Amino acid sequence: MKIHRIMVLSLTATLAFPQLAGAKLSMTPQALGIVEGILTFCTKAVPDSASKFNRAMEPGSGFLSDVTKEELEKVRSSGEYLDAYASTTESLNKIPKDESVKACTDFLSGKSDEPGKQDETGKSNEPAKSDKPGK
Repeated sequence: MKIHRIMVLSLTATLAFPQLAGAKLSMTPQALGIVEGILTFCTKAVPDSASKFNRAMEPGSGFLSDVTKEELEKVRSSGEYLDAYASTTESLNKIPKDESVKACTDFLSGKSDEPGKQDETGKSNEPAKSDKPGK
């Protein structure tokens, strides 16, 4: 489950932090390489949802809504992007298939196993606290 949490949190965090400088791309080339490495991995882990993951990587949609095709091609050919993409892909390929499928499907559905988060029913996934200290 740790890998699942890391994958979901990495993707969420990378999408949340805008780049301070540079064209219209809202993240660094390294961050884009990580995000697209995860999304590409998920297209293979959950082939039935591949179109949803692929759509997120198209210029003009999702987190790439303000970037042109030319800007995106330039960033995707940078060393920072390519290194991050390769490293992310290499790491994700080590995750057991059942965990990767769960992480990718949870990402699509907006679920998280991050402590303190609520599921779709409004219940927290926080572990139950014992009345006795240390238990």
